[in-house]
Amino acid sequence: AEPEAETDGTPEAEAPADAEASPEPDETGTSAGEDTEADDDDAATADSTAADSTDTGPNLKKGREKAGLGFKDPNMVLHPYLGYVFRPRPPDAEGPFRIAISSDGFLDAKPLLRKRSPDKLLVGVTGGSVSGQLGSFHGDKLAAALKKLPEFAGKEPEFVWMGMPGYHQPQQLFQVGYLLAQGGELDVLINIDGFNEIAVPGALNAPFGAHPLFPMNWSMVALNVPDLDVQRSLGGIAFLKEERSLRAGRLHGSVWSHSPTRRVLWKLDDDRMAARIAQLAWEIQEFPEEEIPFFVRGPEDMHLPAEELIPACVEVWKRSSLQLKAICDAHNIRYVHCLQPNQYDPGSKPLSAEERDQAFDAEGPYKPVIEDGYPRFRQAGEELRAAGVEFHDLSQVFADERETVYVDSCCHFNGLGNAILADALSAAMRAYAGSS
Repeated sequence: AEPEAETDGTPEAEAPADAEASPEPDETGTSAGEDTEADDDDAATADSTAADSTDTGPNLKKGREKAGLGFKDPNMVLHPYLGYVFRPRPPDAEGPFRIAISSDGFLDAKPLLRKRSPDKLLVGVTGGSVSGQLGSFHGDKLAAALKKLPEFAGKEPEFVWMGMPGYHQPQQLFQVGYLLAQGGELDVLINIDGFNEIAVPGALNAPFGAHPLFPMNWSMVALNVPDLDVQRSLGGIAFLKEERSLRAGRLHGSVWSHSPTRRVLWKLDDDRMAARIAQLAWEIQEFPEEEIPFFVRGPEDMHLPAEELIPACVEVWKRSSLQLKAICDAHNIRYVHCLQPNQYDPGSKPLSAEERDQAFDAEGPYKPVIEDGYPRFRQAGEELRAAGVEFHDLSQVFADERETVYVDSCCHFNGLGNAILADALSAAMRAYAGSS
């Protein structure tokens, strides 16, 4: 869903731009985070309110997305290596935040850095929001599944939940390297990915001028370093909005508030400021595409035609997995790579009536990139296996499931879907260990 248009030509806080951007989807696929607060310009008089309502200010969405000035999740902060993480916080059973955010900014109550021990199985789970949701709400299902593996008998699984909404390769590669560089340890690394690796570049980054491999919605996330001209325009808008409110308040509280002449003069001045606000807003909207800041657009080599972008992203996915395999081998970590299922992959699930109504958008941005990318993932997965990677294609795990599994038009599952995924993952790992 795109940010809604403003009516007064002034920037307002917006809701997340995509399901993957939500802080933490609950079992219905909705966000468990706080609502984003909008600016509160209390009009001091009825006249100022009326003046606001008559403004024909432009829709800032397009220009702000180009310039890196749109959505900013109040629960999210920029990270110098990983793109973004969440603000640390304890769980709040009675409030909107039912899930703890670790001191490292991930969906986990415990810190990222742990140490191995003989009686526990330290399992890192990385990927996008599907892996994060599995940990947030259904980690017990995966723990029970892993306990069935003979090689882990007598060990209690302890998870290091690293999956984050919108993460896509090479973010997982950087994340694991960051963990190990700080002295963290793992026995097993499970990487559940695929969807974000093509959906983020193809649907959420490239169409808005951001580098396809940069973190999700980078044109809107990288707000702390906006273009200088746009920053000036935003400053002018903020100043003029406050000035309008102050002048209206002064008039309302003065003896001149009932003077027709004084009210006409105030109205002329207010209209002038409103027009300037609209002009500045249009300047932001008309931000030329060829002048998108480098910190948003990045190098030109990955700004490819649509028919070339998805194959290039699949290659990045494959190379990132090979690098993770090499890193894990060097640290005696079992690396398990899984291709997640998705409803837009043709033939992967008979959709229920509820799913067809609520979880399948035939006109949305994800369908074409998934239809193009998933066959390429499966071919690249065979190449990963040939190179020694424990790769499991789980894209068909719902092929015989007629009950509702998908809860939104992006990629997320309900409890049944996560249980099926956990069982399929453990069965695949058990079969791989037996064949090895």
